[in-house]
Amino acid sequence: MNVICFYRSIMYVCLAFVLMGAGTGLPIAWGAGGGNEDAQDGQPVNWRQMALIEARILGRLQRVPEAMRCFKALRQAYPADTEIREAYIFFLIEHGYYDLAQPELSELMEMEPANVRARRLQARLYTGQAQFGRSFSVLEHLSTLYPHDAGIWNDYAAARMDGGQWVDALHHYSRVLELDTDNRDARRAVHDILRQYGPRTVFDHRRYEQIADDTIIDTASLQMVRPVTEKSRLFIDYRYIDAKRPQGGGSTGVDGCLSDVLAGIRLQVDPRLTASAAIGGYGGAADGTSLMVKGGYQLAPGRDINAEYQVNRPWYDPVDAITLDGEYDRLRLSANWNVDSGTGLFLQGEDWRYSLQGAQSYGRRQTLLAVLSTRFFLPPELSIGYSYYQSWFRYAHDHPRYRPVAMVENQGWHSLFGTFSHRPCEYWFWGISAGWRYDHIRRMKGWFLQPSISLRLGNRMELDGGYEYASESTSTVGGETQTWNLSLRLFF
Repeated sequence: MNVICFYRSIMYVCLAFVLMGAGTGLPIAWGAGGGNEDAQDGQPVNWRQMALIEARILGRLQRVPEAMRCFKALRQAYPADTEIREAYIFFLIEHGYYDLAQPELSELMEMEPANVRARRLQARLYTGQAQFGRSFSVLEHLSTLYPHDAGIWNDYAAARMDGGQWVDALHHYSRVLELDTDNRDARRAVHDILRQYGPRTVFDHRRYEQIADDTIIDTASLQMVRPVTEKSRLFIDYRYIDAKRPQGGGSTGVDGCLSDVLAGIRLQVDPRLTASAAIGGYGGAADGTSLMVKGGYQLAPGRDINAEYQVNRPWYDPVDAITLDGEYDRLRLSANWNVDSGTGLFLQGEDWRYSLQGAQSYGRRQTLLAVLSTRFFLPPELSIGYSYYQSWFRYAHDHPRYRPVAMVENQGWHSLFGTFSHRPCEYWFWGISAGWRYDHIRRMKGWFLQPSISLRLGNRMELDGGYEYASESTSTVGGETQTWNLSLRLFF
């Protein structure tokens, strides 16, 4: 009996060590203070290195709390280990824990004033805090001392890019490729800069079908963007809209076309502030002159606010509006908040003012959209989310017979959705989204499905395709809808 109790005690002690290791996310022998004295298959096991690799992987997978526990345990077990301290500081900076990173970094630089890695981390910290001048100063000095270090030039290019100086970033990435011709990250960064800031032309086609009344809206668009300076770009957006609905079922026939064009400029005022302005016009079934202004501000990486105001834009959905010279003004405010764990919150509010026959006020619509989503793992990426959409419409005239364009006066949709996406290689990507939704005001429910695919045809051409099916639309007609999207982007 005593022997049984003895072995049971040993088992409980072992279980305690297992739980200790599981709680920290570290190997058991390492968590108990072991080093390299254990062996597997006759080879020494470096528990310290394994734990450090685990912490880095958890950080890259955005499992921030677990990575934080691993790094803290490593720092406590190896307080004088420079590699662990550097990895911990890098993790803190990458995930926005600047207040924790600075004292760790200051202590490291005091202990090792000649540590080049520490100085590079200091520059990265300055960049994260939007102190771009101080970051550039550190990296400029390091690039002078070590002109053949590709890593320093890569850091300098990334800092210039974060500071909105994409031309200098392009030059520095070119320097990286001169020193390290096989650097895939630098090559990818160069391609991303050229795609984002270089001249490009985009062809789009969208076809929307409302099954219940055979409404079809075809939209073909052409967008051309060309940089003028490092901080400004000119753009032209042209759209051709063809809206049709056959007569029948109590609905009048509609067959109208519009040509719509906007030309304007986009400005990068500073690394966090952007602004756009455009003027244009439309003609065909209706005609008018349009204006648009837009601005955005980045509070922090992954957190931004945006505002947009459009004046006298053509109104063609529902299609009845296109034959009545419909137009609208719209104010849109939005905020986007993403955290390192993969959780994001998006909020958007809109105020629409509709008019017919050029000046006659028809009504006002206000909308509110909230989307909360979280990512489970990557790659491939799986995320789920919840959204709520509320819309209120008020007719400008109380006369019940004056309703040439029928609008839903009140609706509120709860939606649950999931998204799965995968990039098998650098040149193609596919994804699928699906969900269920319920309008608690009109007592309606439905589901939707959205598959999509993206192909990268070399470095100068990309092709996107997508399809969306909804079993219940948000319009007054209701019923099934389907939408096809096709986009071709050319980079020069």
